[in-house]
Amino acid sequence: MRCSRRILCCLLIASSCPAAEPALITSGLALHRLPRTQAPTGIPLRITGVVTDPGISPESGFILDDGTRGVFVLRNSASRPSGDTGPPDDPVVLLQAGMKVEVIGVTGAGHFAPEIEADSLRILGTAPMPPAKRVRIPALLTGTYDCQRVTLRGVLQDAGGRYWFDNRARLVLATLEGRCEIILSQTEAPKIGALLDAEVEISGVCCTFCTPRGELAGIRVHLSGTEEIKVILPPPPDPFGVPEADITALRSFSVSPPSLHRRQFRGTVTYSAPGEFFYVQNGTRGVRVYCRQTTPLPPGTRVLVSGFIELQQPFAEISQAVFRVEPSAAPIAPLAITRAEVLGHFSGYQTDGAVDVDGRLVSLNGRLLQMEPMERGTRLFVESGGAVTTAEITAPASASQLADLRLGSGVRLTGICLTELSSAWPAQDIPRITGFHLLLRGAEDIEVTSLASWWTTERLWKALAGLFAVFMLALAWALYLRRRVDQERYALAEEERAGEAASAEFAATMRERERLAADLHDTLEQALTGVAFQLETMHRLRDHPAELSRRHLFLARQILSGSREDVRRSVWNLRANVLEGRLLREALAYIASGLGEGSGITFATGGTGEERELPDLVAGNLLMLAKECVTNALKHSSPTLISPDVDYEPELVTLTVSDDGCGFDLEHAKGPLEGHFGLQGMRERSVRLSGDLEINSSPGGGTKVIIRVNPKIS
Repeated sequence: MRCSRRILCCLLIASSCPAAEPALITSGLALHRLPRTQAPTGIPLRITGVVTDPGISPESGFILDDGTRGVFVLRNSASRPSGDTGPPDDPVVLLQAGMKVEVIGVTGAGHFAPEIEADSLRILGTAPMPPAKRVRIPALLTGTYDCQRVTLRGVLQDAGGRYWFDNRARLVLATLEGRCEIILSQTEAPKIGALLDAEVEISGVCCTFCTPRGELAGIRVHLSGTEEIKVILPPPPDPFGVPEADITALRSFSVSPPSLHRRQFRGTVTYSAPGEFFYVQNGTRGVRVYCRQTTPLPPGTRVLVSGFIELQQPFAEISQAVFRVEPSAAPIAPLAITRAEVLGHFSGYQTDGAVDVDGRLVSLNGRLLQMEPMERGTRLFVESGGAVTTAEITAPASASQLADLRLGSGVRLTGICLTELSSAWPAQDIPRITGFHLLLRGAEDIEVTSLASWWTTERLWKALAGLFAVFMLALAWALYLRRRVDQERYALAEEERAGEAASAEFAATMRERERLAADLHDTLEQALTGVAFQLETMHRLRDHPAELSRRHLFLARQILSGSREDVRRSVWNLRANVLEGRLLREALAYIASGLGEGSGITFATGGTGEERELPDLVAGNLLMLAKECVTNALKHSSPTLISPDVDYEPELVTLTVSDDGCGFDLEHAKGPLEGHFGLQGMRERSVRLSGDLEINSSPGGGTKVIIRVNPKIS
C-alpha cells in the first residue's frame, strides 16, 4: 500500500512539472548509445575532440575522437572554423589530423552509424592522437570499430600501386585472417614504395562502407601519415632473393602457417595480357600471375616469377608479381580434353574422374554454334559433349581472320581452361566443378577440322525471305500492271462507246434528214405542186365565170392547209429537247397533247413501275421512236385511241405504243424504196439501243409497237 501511494505521488509531481528539454550530448559514446530504432536525429550536442581523419575534402566531412569514441562529422557551408578569416564565399578549408576542435551541432542518423551534423567549428589547437586498439580483421568486419583508431599487423603486399579518389593511395595489408585495404595520402605514398613485402604494424581509423540498406559491406583503414606505419621486418633487398616454391603445392598442407611474403617459382608462359596478367605452366599445373610489367611475353617464354600467393581464391594465384626472362625452353603442348574429363562425376563427397586442368593449356573439339562481339575481342559458343562451352578471344581479331569460320563447322580450340566451382572461397560445402570456359590467345588458336556446308539454315531462311520479297514485289508489280491495263481498257472502251454513240448520233441525224426529206417530198413538194396546178388552172380560166375560179382557189387553200399540218408534224418530230426537265412518261404526254390537239383522237399515256431518270441516249431514242409511232398512226391508221405506255423494271424498260386504227399488213408494208422510212427508222433505233423491237399489226386490227431496252447496257 505504501509503495502504491509513493508511486502515485511521484506521478502527480511529475505531471505538474514543466516538460524537460532534451539533454545535451557531450560525448561520442553517448551518441552511439542512442537507440537506432528511435531515429535519434536533431538532438543538440557539443563535443570536443581530436581530428583523426580529415577526410578527402571539406565537403566529405571528417572523423572526430573525444577519447570515448570516434564519430563522423558532416560539415555544411556554415561550419567554418573560427580561425578562418577568409570571405564567406571562399571554400571551407580542410582540417588536418591532430587538430583539437569543438563541434556544435545536432545528431544525425548516418548511413551506417550515428553521426554529427555540424553547425559550427572552433579550432582549439592540437592534441595527441587517441590510443589505437590492437584488433584482428574478423573483429573489424563486425562493424563495431567504425570510426575508431585500430592497430593491425601484417605484410604489405601492395605499396601504393593503385589510387582512390585520385588523391589517395591504396595499400594492401595481408594477414592470416584476411586482407585489408589501407588508404594513405598520395603525397605520402612514395615514401612507402620500398616497404613492399615488409612486415609492418599500422595504426589508423577504421572506416566502414555499407549497402544502400545500411548493412555492412566492408572496411578500410585510413592513415594520417607514414608515421603511423611501424616496420617490424624490412623487405628483402632483392625480390628474387626469396625462397622458391613448388608450383604444384602453392597452398598445400603444412604444419606451419603459410608465409605472407614473396615466393618465387619457374614456368613457361602460355598466355599473356601485358600490364594485367599472364599464365605460367610448369608440368601439369598452371597458375595465373597478376603483374604490372608491360614487357611482352610471347607464349613459350621461360620466366622466373616472384610474387605473393593469394590465400583467398578458389585456386592459388600470384599477385603483385615481378618476373625475369630465362633461357627459352620447349613450348607447352596443349592437353586434349573432353567435357566429361573436366567435370568428372560428383559423388556427394568428392569429384571422381576429373582431370585438373584449371589454368592449363588445353585443346577441345566441338562444333561452332555462334559468335558474338565483346567490348574487347570475340566470344564463341561451341557445342561439345552435349553441352555448350564458351571461349573468349581477348586479343583484337580482324574480320578476315574470322571470315572463314562458318557456323556449324567442326573446330579445335586451343587455350587456357578456366574451371568454375560451385562455391567461392572459403567454401561452405564441398566444392564441385560446375563448368568451364576457354581463354584463347588469338584467332590462330581456332583450327577448323570440318568445314560446314555453305548452305546453312540461316542462309536458307535468308534466301526464302529474299524469294518471298521478290515474289511480293512481282505480285505488286503485276497488280499495278493489271490496274493500268484495266484503266487503259476502260478508257479505250469509253472512247469506243463515245465513238459508237457519236456514230449512232450521226447515223440517226442522217436518217432524220432522210426521213425529213422523204416527209417533205411526200407532203410539202406534192402540196406545192398541187397549189401550183390549181393556180395555173385559175390562170387559164380567168375568162370563165368567177364561181369556177373560186372553186379552184378553195382547192388550193385546202392543199396548203394540209401541207401546213404535215410541216407542223415534221417539226414536232425534230423537237428532241422536249425531255429537258421531264421524265419519259411526262414527255410522251406532252407530245401527244400537241399532236392530237383538235383531232378528236384520245391519248392515254401510262405504264407500270416507278418512273426514274434514264440515260439521255436511251430516253431520247425512245421518245423519237414513240413520236414516229404516233405520227404513223395519225397519218395512216385513222385511230380514235393512241396509248403510249412505259413500264419500268429493275433491269428493263419497255415502251409500248398501241392504237385502234385500221392497221396494215407487215409483209406488204411500203419501205424506203417506195419513199416510206418509218418502220426502217424504228428498227435502226432499236439496234442503236441494243433493244428488242416487236411490231404487231393486221388490217383492221390496229397496231402495237413494243421495244424492250436495258438502260445499263445501252
